[in-house]
Amino acid sequence: MSHSNAASSRALKAAGQGARAFAVHLERFEAIVLHASAQTARGLRRHLAVRCYLEDLRTPAFMLQGLGRVYRKVLPRDAGAVIERQRIIYKEVEDALGEFDAWHTLLERAQKAWRAPTAVQAWFHDNRMHAAGRVDAALRIFRLTPEKSGRGTGGGARDIPALFGIRAECADLPWPADWKDRKKVARFLANELREIEEHCESGTLNLRDLEGGLHELRRRLRWPSVYAAALNGLVVIGPQKAAAPGLTHYCTPAVTGSRHAYLPRNRRVAQPLEINYAHWIALSWLIQELGLQKDQRQWTTALKAALQGSGARPGKPLAQMLGKDYGTAATTARTATNAVERLVLKERVLGCIADELDRQA
Repeated sequence: MSHSNAASSRALKAAGQGARAFAVHLERFEAIVLHASAQTARGLRRHLAVRCYLEDLRTPAFMLQGLGRVYRKVLPRDAGAVIERQRIIYKEVEDALGEFDAWHTLLERAQKAWRAPTAVQAWFHDNRMHAAGRVDAALRIFRLTPEKSGRGTGGGARDIPALFGIRAECADLPWPADWKDRKKVARFLANELREIEEHCESGTLNLRDLEGGLHELRRRLRWPSVYAAALNGLVVIGPQKAAAPGLTHYCTPAVTGSRHAYLPRNRRVAQPLEINYAHWIALSWLIQELGLQKDQRQWTTALKAALQGSGARPGKPLAQMLGKDYGTAATTARTATNAVERLVLKERVLGCIADELDRQA
């Protein structure tokens, strides 16, 4: 990072609690792109997109998009419009990386788990590389690729042009005092959770609809966990010994062993917002469960399309080829509906988290 970019990063960190969160994830985003670019230049990867994916650029892109969704509402209207404009940039990059991830996962499953015909594997590979091109395009369109500089070893890449402007623009916004930021974020998160709960209660969700139902619900549920992770220690999980009773059935090894089930504390945040351990684990369980059902539906649909698109002849029925990865609209919708009805409507986990946040606002 050049001196001017380092200065803009320091200015952003000094602007307030929310600004510091943006600064942290912008630094991570920049470090990944710079390193991926250097590796690509050395011939270790032909595609910058593939290298960025392998180094997990999607996570800071997700975090920045999540912060954008929070602070476009928390900040005054004009400042919120600036944040929203920047959020769209992160969304475009994350969407492209998400598409690449979907094709990459399908290719790996086809090769290792399903033993799919070679023509099917080639079909997934071609789609993956088309997606890599879209990642490259998004990075270049938004000037998120490094500029060459004569400074440094070998005149390598030093700065990402767009990030300097983004940092400077963010630092100039009217960030609230930390105590006010905390209150506004708590209210925002509580309102988001209640909106999701009301959406589930309305009965308008058709979980047999993969994209508009099952996937959309999981996306909505996932955002609060992204917000919490992105806020750089403003939201934490309470101690396990103080967990709400009656929810231990959600504390499965798959959930408690996931990195998404924990939120690191930040010593610079004097008074974080605390969420009950059991409620957070239960929400993590639901996101994971809906993700499993979504994956089964998507993989089944994708393999069917690949067989048709490639002209390959399967040696065995689709359900047998997919094994535990197979899912029909009826079975996945039934499993997802039962999970939502139990956790959201009966046990009111989302409402309980919202109530906790309201008490701290």
